[in-house]
Amino acid sequence: MIRILFSIIFVALILALGSCAQIAFRSHKAIGRSVALLLIGLIPPVIGNLIIICSTYKLGAVIGSYIYFLGMDLAVFALLRFTFDYCAISWPNRFLRWLVGFLLIVDVVQLLLNPVFHHAFDNEAILVGGATYYRLLPFLGQSFHRIVDYGIFAAALVIFFLKTLRSPRINAERYSVILAAMVFTGLWQTFYIFSRTPIDRSMIGFGRDAADAGALFEHADQALYESKRKGRCRFTFYAAAEAI
Repeated sequence: MIRILFSIIFVALILALGSCAQIAFRSHKAIGRSVALLLIGLIPPVIGNLIIICSTYKLGAVIGSYIYFLGMDLAVFALLRFTFDYCAISWPNRFLRWLVGFLLIVDVVQLLLNPVFHHAFDNEAILVGGATYYRLLPFLGQSFHRIVDYGIFAAALVIFFLKTLRSPRINAERYSVILAAMVFTGLWQTFYIFSRTPIDRSMIGFGRDAADAGALFEHADQALYESKRKGRCRFTFYAAAEAI
């Protein structure tokens, strides 16, 4: 029952991410392509997680794990690009930009070498409710993977945090909403890693916030404009029918 339920959820999430990515790609807004890339980047980890959940044999779980981890590299790269575009900032220097790219490439290579050296991860079978699932056995290479991805994710968090602090109150709301969603999902992902549960529910959090990213930004902008219209030092919350 658990396997069927989460399989349905993840399939629906993949379809939603794909549809929203297509809409974002066609958007005339400058941020549209970055949003589309972020949504596309979230699809491989969800697919990998879906394969892991559906697998009753180790080979399927291993394949799903590779798709998941390589997909997370793509996802954090897309997240960082979106962060720079949405916050309207540029790289402080070329070295940091090349360093991030280099670390991601190294991580991809070392993950692909896992079948040879068995240094990154393995999967072990466990019973949950009488059904066989596979959970991760992390090794040294997996630690490197987490450091790289969590480091990039943390950098994005810091950027949004600083933008929230340094922006006027009326503009800070749009950054604080995204920051809160990222903190929530990051904590959920951290719990999944340390609890060693076979099902990564945190991907639902990523997808829930990102699948409607275009609408989220649009609603934040509408609330911002409504606050400006009413006057200074105001908070405005977007409602489905109108801005209140």
